[in-house]
This record gives sequence, C-alpha cells and structure tokens, in this order.
Amino acid sequence: MDSRDTIDTVSDDHLRLIFTCCHPELSTDNQVALTLKVVAGFSTEEIARALVCSEATVSQRILRARQALDEKRVGYEIPERSELAGRVSAVLGVVYAIFNEGHTGQRGPLMRLDLQAEALRLARLLCDLLPREPEAYGALAIIAFGAARAHTRVDEEGLPVLLAAQDRSRWNQELVREGLMALRHARSLRRRGPYVLQAELAAVHVTAPTWESTDWASIVATYDALAEVSPSPIVALNRAVAVSMLAGPSVGLASLTALERPLADYHLFYATRAEMLERAGGDPRGDLERALSLATNEGEKCLIERRLRDRLARM
Repeated sequence: MDSRDTIDTVSDDHLRLIFTCCHPELSTDNQVALTLKVVAGFSTEEIARALVCSEATVSQRILRARQALDEKRVGYEIPERSELAGRVSAVLGVVYAIFNEGHTGQRGPLMRLDLQAEALRLARLLCDLLPREPEAYGALAIIAFGAARAHTRVDEEGLPVLLAAQDRSRWNQELVREGLMALRHARSLRRRGPYVLQAELAAVHVTAPTWESTDWASIVATYDALAEVSPSPIVALNRAVAVSMLAGPSVGLASLTALERPLADYHLFYATRAEMLERAGGDPRGDLERALSLATNEGEKCLIERRLRDRLARM
C-alpha cells in the first residue's frame, strides 16, 4: 500500500485541504493566514479580526507565505500521518478562527451558526485523527461550550445577550457534556497548552449555576497560566475582566493601563473599560463612543448604542 494512504491520513476533504495548506515551511501565523484565505475563504478583514492584527499585516503574511512557497517550489501535497503533528498547531488555529467568526461575525448578524457547526465537525474529526493530542480535545471543548450557549446569546431584537444575563437553563446540555468529556480526556494527557487552558476557563463558566457563583479566583489563576504559555494583549484583557470581578473594578482598571496601546483599534477594549468605569462610578461615555466607532458587527454596535442611551438617560 502506498505510504501516503490519504484515506487513512485525513479522509475529510475540508480537513485535508486545511492540513495541506498548513505547510511547515511557513511560520504558524503565516500558515493560519494563508489557509483562512485559500481554504476558508475569509476576507482580509475577517482574518485580521481573527488574528487581532491589522489588515496590512495580514496582507503581508499572505504575500510572504505565497512567496516562500513559490521560492522553495513547495507543492501542496497531502501530508503523511507522520507529518501531521508538525502542522496541528496551525490547523487548530484555523479551526478555532472559523469558530470565532461563527461566534461573533465581522459583519451582519451576531452569529453564523453554519460556521460554528463546521468548526465543531472539524474539531471532532481532529480528535478522532489525533487521539493523543490534548490541544485537539481542548479546542473541541471550547467549541462545544461556545456552541452550547448559541441560542441564548441574542435577544428577540437580535442584540447580544451578555454571559451574565443568559438563561443557563436553555444551554444545550448535550454539548456541555461533550465539552466536559473532551476536557477530561485532554486532562488525562497531562499537557496544558493554550487550548486546554481556554477550555478550563470556559468550563468554569458553563458549570457555574449562576453568574454570581462563578469561581473568579480559579479563572484568574488559569489566566495566569495561560499568560505563561501564550501571552497576548487579549489574554491580559480577559484576565483584567476576571480581576475586576474578583477584586473590584478599580483593580481591573489598573490592569488595563498597559493595554490601551496594543489594543487601540480593538472595540472590546473600550467596551470593557467602559463597563469597569461605570461600576467604579466613572463616566464611560468616551470609551463607549470609541467602541462604537470601531465595532463592525451590527448587533454589537446596537448594544453599545443602547448602553450610551441608557447612560445619557440616567444623567
């Protein structure tokens, strides 16, 4: 039998294309950018949002990736099973980006359930393909937990419903159980990478009976661990939110000081700071206006506008 037994390696057409495009000759960031463009059909704007960088940076990554493959005369060949491990980090990045775009779209309605379903399907296939890879199971857990909450994330007007206000009785418990089982398997493999740690964070939320009973101390500790293995301004921003819930909004605000420059074009930085400012008794209008100017999703924009109107009405 041919050692490149493609049916045995990756049987699903879409997943095979993703593995093929995630070529180890490229850096992981360039693999993800190129694959999202070529296979997933993402626009440059959508890729920039997924990778939290500028469109110019994405364009350069895609250009460099294509030039590198051309210069080295690298063909798009289906990888052998022995080659999968070297590509799995980028493949997980692509699958996770597909889910994130389905979770909160760049344009139009808040969610795209078709992208969520495709990401869930691909994550399940990855776990079947790589049963000893904890990060694959971590990614499956994150996606299952997120998909479980999908139908509680918008109200009748199509506006986002924040986690604190979601009806937990309506969460899809079958998907919650699937996520918990995936996370349990990931834990058994005894390697906590960024996807496993993010799954741990999501598990705290989906297993808390109420928002008020959330174990914020555990969440802060897990963000500390995540910051060690995968530091980023987004991780620091989310940690600041957890700190504000554990120690108060003033402490959370102090944690945001160093993040304004790297997240200057990220609407959720300003929306987050506005929420902390309001809880601390400050005026959030400036940050809400900045968040509104940067947001692109219609649902998120409407929610920020509502917050601005509510704030003005209370003055």
